[in-house]
This record gives sequence, structure tokens and C-alpha cells, in this order.
Amino acid sequence: MDLGSALMSAGRAAPRRQDGLPDLPPAGQNLAWHIENKTFVAWLEKACRAAGVIFTDTELTSASRDPHTGNIASLRLLDGTERAADLFVDASGFASELLGKTMETPFEDFSDALLCDRAVAGGWDRADEPVLPYTCADTMRAGWCWRIDHPDRIHRGYVFSSGHLSDDEAVAEYQAACPQARAPRIIRFRSGAYHAGWAGNVVAVGNAGGFVEPLEATALMIICLQCRWLTDGLLDSLLAPSPSMRSLFCAMNRRLWRDTRDFLALHYRFNDRLDTPFWQHCRAEAPLGDLAPVVDFYRENGPSNIATGLLGPNNPFGLEGMYAILMGQKVAHARPHQAREAELALWKQRVGAHRIIAGHSLTMPETAELLNDPQVWAKIRGRS
Repeated sequence: MDLGSALMSAGRAAPRRQDGLPDLPPAGQNLAWHIENKTFVAWLEKACRAAGVIFTDTELTSASRDPHTGNIASLRLLDGTERAADLFVDASGFASELLGKTMETPFEDFSDALLCDRAVAGGWDRADEPVLPYTCADTMRAGWCWRIDHPDRIHRGYVFSSGHLSDDEAVAEYQAACPQARAPRIIRFRSGAYHAGWAGNVVAVGNAGGFVEPLEATALMIICLQCRWLTDGLLDSLLAPSPSMRSLFCAMNRRLWRDTRDFLALHYRFNDRLDTPFWQHCRAEAPLGDLAPVVDFYRENGPSNIATGLLGPNNPFGLEGMYAILMGQKVAHARPHQAREAELALWKQRVGAHRIIAGHSLTMPETAELLNDPQVWAKIRGRS
């Protein structure tokens, strides 16, 4: 049990420093917090306006293409105006108004590896439930159910395969697992990504370029990487992106989506908690894609770091992520380690130390209250 596991077991969010403040890892190290999307979007809009970004609050009605270049020439908006530009960023979500519909970019379907194509989503206002400092993913009859805690609300959703469960059956199973949820809604989606994330003068970001179920909450990671690549590409090309720059963006974007698909498929292939038709199919049929050599290596050699060479150089989940799933689901391998007494003693000592730290750590509400104070942030980051 590492410190993170000990904190989860104790229901705590952050170790407590000697001065009582949260002991957060240095900037750049892995740390994630859930924040309400509506609040975050409002903050982003305020920050963008302060930076001089001009907003037009209207809707897109159509887009026209240049007959000679094939690029998008202009957008016609609901208020009757048109907008022309050198570059368009498509952030229209599942609709993919520009990249998918207007540019007619081919779509790569992932449904052979990821069967789930719908979700029942809902939640409830928090009463006296403790705030969990982690997310939950519970195995369900034809998919899985998430729980995400926020200070004032608990979000629950059931991602399922419509080929194995009707909407009514899914809602009934969801409500049995989440009786507090009111008025759950059905969300339909398809797993996959457009073959080219940058087509002509259109770059797609987020769901406009692809979507996979939120089993590992990958959507924000993908958006951040896409924005970074696009920004760096525009800066380094002096705002005149070359064909090779666009081609590299597309290749990296395609690799990112496929890496995500394979990582999620790994969860399904080795989950043996239920023996329903859905899970029987996943265990027998879910393809592992480019992770097949990694799994083969693991089965023969165990969790050796040498297998890093089998992953792509920019795989966002890393070898540790793959091994966490394989070992967490108890996938057997041919080189089990026989720990010596000294190793076991050291391990028990570390587990005990982590439990002691966790027992004195801060809860999620305590941590959130402290982090809402700018002076606390300054102290944590050593600026006062």
C-alpha cells in the first residue's frame, strides 16, 4: 500500500504538513482535482475576456467551402452575419460541425474494442455523505458505473452497451445502484476518432475530433494535449503551419486516440467480476491493439521495466499504467517474485508508516477550505 492507497482507505485527500496546511506534490507531478464544469467554464470565459478574446454569442447555421482549396471559406451564423478566417478550431462536441460534417473527414470506429455506446447520467445534491477523495468505477451487468464527488453534489452514471441492454433495463439497474438519483437521462455516443484531426484549415479539439467512454477520465487530458500541440505548432511555424506540421499533428492525434482505446480495452479484456454476456464477450473478443505485445511480454516476464520499449514514446499512460491494470486485475505471469523476509518486513514498515500519515491527513472538505485561501496557496508554493 503506497501513500495514495492509504489516503483513499482512510477517506483523506492530502497529507498534513507540520503547519497544518496540505502537503501537495511539487508542480508538475501527478495531482488531479474534480471541479464543476459550469464553474470552470465561467472562469475560463472571464479569463479569456480579460486577455482580449472577443466572444460572439450565437449559433452556427452553415459553413461554406472554397471550391478550389477545399478549405472552409466562411461560417454563416444565426444572427445573419458571416465569419471568415485563416484557421477554424472545431469545438462543437459530438456534432463535429466543421471537421466531420463540412470537411467530411473519415471516422475511425472503435466499437470492436469498446462496446459501450450509451450512458445513464444523474446525481443528487449532497446531504451528509462524506466527500470521497477519489472516483469509483463499479462493474455492472453490461458496463460500469461511475461516482464523482463534488463539494455540493454527487454525480453517478452508468456507461453501458445498447447491444446487451435496453435503455429501460439500464435505467432500472442504475436506479437500483443509485436510488438517490432523480430524473436520470440517457446519453448516446459512439467511440472513435476522426482519422485526421487537422483537415485543411480546420483543427478539432475534444469531442469534435473523437470520443471514448470516460472510464479513465481521459477527455480533459486529450483536450490539453491537443491545445498544447496546436499552440506550439502555430508558434513554431510563425502562424503559417506547413503541411509537415499539420501531418505531424494528425499523426500524434491519431496515436493519442488509439493509445487511449487500447488502454481502455485492457480494462475490459481482463475484468472477471461478472459472467454476463457482455463481459463474456469482452474477455473473449476485446482486441488489445498495440498493447498485445506488452501483454504477451508481461505474461512471460512479469512487470519488467524493460517493456517500456514496447510502448510508443508519447504514450500518455506509461508502462506503470498498463501494469497497474494487469496486476490490479490479477493477470497471471510466469515470473512471480518470491519476497524474502527482509523485503516483507520493509514492506510492512512502509505500509504502517503510510497508514499513520493517512490517519493524520486532511479530509477533502478541509483541504478545499484551505485551498480556497490565496494566502494558503502562496505558503504551499513557497512564495511567502
